[in-house]
Amino acid sequence: MREKAIVVLNQYFVTYSTQHASHVALVTPLLEIFDSQPPRGPVMVSMFNRLMSILPGNGPARAGSLAVAREAVKHLKFDDEELYLFLEGLLKKAIDQQTELRSMNLTYRDIAEFREIGTFLVPWVDTCFIGYLRKAAAAFIWDQCFLTGWDVQFPIFVSDVLRASRDDLLTVKNAYELQRIIKISGRN
Repeated sequence: MREKAIVVLNQYFVTYSTQHASHVALVTPLLEIFDSQPPRGPVMVSMFNRLMSILPGNGPARAGSLAVAREAVKHLKFDDEELYLFLEGLLKKAIDQQTELRSMNLTYRDIAEFREIGTFLVPWVDTCFIGYLRKAAAAFIWDQCFLTGWDVQFPIFVSDVLRASRDDLLTVKNAYELQRIIKISGRN
């Protein structure tokens, strides 16, 4: 499958002059579903291009991923305010720590990554959970989003996965642990 992905993504780049790290994950379901389709030629590249226009995140550059993540955070705030406030508290603590380290010239780390919960969810949005959830769970989400609409349903699923990871998230002590838990929690 690796070789097929390379072929399709190289053709995609040559044809559309765009690439993003998430494309590797996003081409995977396409290659699995259409495994008998040859990777060379216009068919797979056209299907991948169409997929990029359908998925949340605003196209192949994934420039709208943060907006989708912010929508998911709104759902989280409504559905589980306690978890939302806990995560907000973690980020405030991280910003305060980084600000203090900066005042002592001990770090040049960009505080923007701690500004909002949504920034931690962008990898999920960029890849539409491919690589972050078990295959069956990601396939279920994709099926439901294709049936009911990605724009409305996907942010709700992002919030749902956060809430499903609630127990793990509530044990987190800092923003770095939060990043780690978000990367691995959906695989359980």
